[in-house]
Amino acid sequence: MKNFSLFLLLSLFLVSSCEVGLCINKNYFIQTYDRFIADFEERHDTYSSDDWKSKEEKMRSFVNDCYAAFKEDMTAEERVSFWTKYVEFMIIRYKGDALQQIESEDRKTEVELYSEIKNALGEVDFQKLFKQIYGDDIEKAVDDVLDELNKWGDRLKDWLNNKK
Repeated sequence: MKNFSLFLLLSLFLVSSCEVGLCINKNYFIQTYDRFIADFEERHDTYSSDDWKSKEEKMRSFVNDCYAAFKEDMTAEERVSFWTKYVEFMIIRYKGDALQQIESEDRKTEVELYSEIKNALGEVDFQKLFKQIYGDDIEKAVDDVLDELNKWGDRLKDWLNNKK
């Protein structure tokens, strides 16, 4: 009985001293990543330089370890969501230098990001996405597109006028 108690005590010590990894399985990875991003979005204004280092290391682990392990099991929507949140993280962290930072971080990450976006766009069901956003309201969709084209046209005119 004494040996069993000692064994149980040692087992509890070992279990409590180990940090649970981020990449246990796909669902755990995605949930942990989503919580990480939500926490980041809420608190990033208060981060110290040590906090930033810790967050950057964790993000690298999500990208290099977890994503690499589970990308084949992820749906197109899950992959797009992952990379969208990654880019948002980089934009908040590096502001105007986000793209340069992504390029300098790791060439493999940059290639993976662009490749995944390109592949995922080919897999996204745009008709389903359109219906989720607009339902059956085709007029609203057309109006929204026209509004955006008009805004873009106005910005282009302003730019051209300023170049003269």
